[in-house]
Amino acid sequence: MKKTYDIKLELLSAMHINGGVSVDSKRLVVKLDGRSYVPATLLKGIIRANFDMHVKTYSPQNTGISDRLFGSEGYNRSHVILDNLMSEKEVPFESRSGIAINRYSRKVVDKALVFSEVTSAHDTDGNPSSFCGEMTVYYTDETKDYEKYLLNAVEMISCIGSGKSRGMGFAEVTINEKTC
Repeated sequence: MKKTYDIKLELLSAMHINGGVSVDSKRLVVKLDGRSYVPATLLKGIIRANFDMHVKTYSPQNTGISDRLFGSEGYNRSHVILDNLMSEKEVPFESRSGIAINRYSRKVVDKALVFSEVTSAHDTDGNPSSFCGEMTVYYTDETKDYEKYLLNAVEMISCIGSGKSRGMGFAEVTINEKTC
């Protein structure tokens, strides 16, 4: 049984999904055609982790269901197909500065000012930035009983990308089944 869902991610704060480093050492946002987006692979990983938490909590005897739904090594393909979440409107970029910290000594690195490009929390009209896409799921007799866990796993997403400790990436996600 095939079902398609619309996913909408609305930013509550600025977001940074690492897309590399520029020539001048500025951390860049991942972009497609000059516009910020949320990669499907990142989203799928978060959804799978949330789904695993649900299954381990409410159906611990069925821990292998995640592999059957999301795929695993070998010839076990995924039954969950996600689109990249693209911005609905033009979303501006901002620059943020920070300092580098040595993760072992937990001290500030001397002369290590770091600049990052971030996706603004608001679009050019002043509305919250939003990203939309689709998720298609091919349920089997075995996996159709786990639909509510999958939908809850999507709605559980509250932070995406890097920078949670710096107050970035907080979001609200909604998911609705397509009727057509």
